[in-house]
Amino acid sequence: MSTISKTLRFLLFALLILPLGGVRGGFLFSCSDDISSIYSHKYRVMCGFQVVSYAELQHVVGNNGQYSSVRLVGDKIEMKSQISTTKYNLDALSKDFQFGCAGLIIGTTQMGDLRAYDLACPNCDRSDRRLTLRDDGTAICPKCEIEYDLNYDGVITNRGNGTYSHPRGLYRYPITPTPDGLRINIIN
Repeated sequence: MSTISKTLRFLLFALLILPLGGVRGGFLFSCSDDISSIYSHKYRVMCGFQVVSYAELQHVVGNNGQYSSVRLVGDKIEMKSQISTTKYNLDALSKDFQFGCAGLIIGTTQMGDLRAYDLACPNCDRSDRRLTLRDDGTAICPKCEIEYDLNYDGVITNRGNGTYSHPRGLYRYPITPTPDGLRINIIN
């Protein structure tokens, strides 16, 4: 096959097929199946939870649009959701957990997908700049006032006070439920 023919076939493909994906696209063409770039590796995360052992996780796992914060407070794990806030004792396994920069946000999107994000504002990038979770599935930084949409991969919905010229979305971590849904693991 001649070089001109190959070029014409490629152009035809590009003109007819690629526009079907649109800007947000239904198609993804890549030379790799690696999706690790959607997950953050800036801060170490390693933890797992029996969902039934934590009321806050029982509430958010499987309930679309619901989120809980999880963080280490002294020698306890604090979980806070729309229904309650509880501090749980660390056991032998959980004492070695790592929760990213400031803790985690764990929940289920409006579309039913599990998500885990860092509780720290990624633009302030400090452990003492924790986001405030809202009932509408968003989170806001009290300092820079940037708002994030937890239902759509932590994208910015409001640039806040404009402190940052190139703000970024939330740090996202891989979350994996066991097949029976009784346990979730978050490890990057």
